[in-house]
Amino acid sequence: MVSIRITGYGSDYNVEHSCKKCSHNQPVTVNLTELSIKRLQHEPVVTGKNIFSFELPVTKKTVHFKYLNGHDDKEEEVKQKRLTKLNMNYENSITNFLERIIVSIDGIEDKNKISHFVKNMPALDSRKLRLFINESEPGIDMSWQYECKKCMHQNGFSIPITTEFFWPNS
Repeated sequence: MVSIRITGYGSDYNVEHSCKKCSHNQPVTVNLTELSIKRLQHEPVVTGKNIFSFELPVTKKTVHFKYLNGHDDKEEEVKQKRLTKLNMNYENSITNFLERIIVSIDGIEDKNKISHFVKNMPALDSRKLRLFINESEPGIDMSWQYECKKCMHQNGFSIPITTEFFWPNS
């Protein structure tokens, strides 16, 4: 996606950001070619498979999880549409995210049992698993640093993907 944006419209992506120290709102130009690639940092449970392991700090259970891909996103979209047609409320929550990524807990692969565990999981287990996944997931590092023109404070932020990303100067 980033490469297509660079090829189509160039590497400069203009966004607005407020300084965390003085709240000065200023334009920031992100050079998309300078974004770094986050490499896969952990070995999969089985070579060539999208299944990774993490031990939960509180319950000490071993969770096998997968990184979501485009196929998983399409399945989720279909599920959401079906539930909407049935007038069923669907929340895209942390619980739903964990239910989607967890493949097994201590070797148990039953989706109902995984769902029950996730709904009753200690908050620290949930948080640590999500942090581990977020920090170790391969992809493009969408963070950017800049210096505030008003107070010279060093700011960091996650690059927002807005309509400007796809249609600059729209």
